Amino acid sequence: MSQTFEGLDVKVTRKDGSTVTGMVQSINPVTRTLTLNDATLLFRNQSHYHAVYYVNGQDVSDIQIVGEDEAFSTLSSADEAHVDSSSLDEEVGLE
Repeated sequence: MSQTFEGLDVKVTRKDGSTVTGMVQSINPVTRTLTLNDATLLFRNQSHYHAVYYVNGQDVSDIQIVGEDEAFSTLSSADEAHVDSSSLDEEVGLE
């Protein structure tokens, strides 16, 4: 399941109130560490750029998908509409 998010642009809200935006490079399924490329950390109205930024899964309050790279943009909206949510639940073990 973690590979599903690779290449997507995300906005991560951390429990400390800060926000990080960037492209998902990888998610470690064991440690649940999120690795972001071209990340911008927004904290106390200041932004800080990081070529690579790591977010511990326990620190995440919310994740939103805000964009996608060219590999994902080739999907049509009709293709995206046919994603079966039950298959996603199986992948992440929600059944």
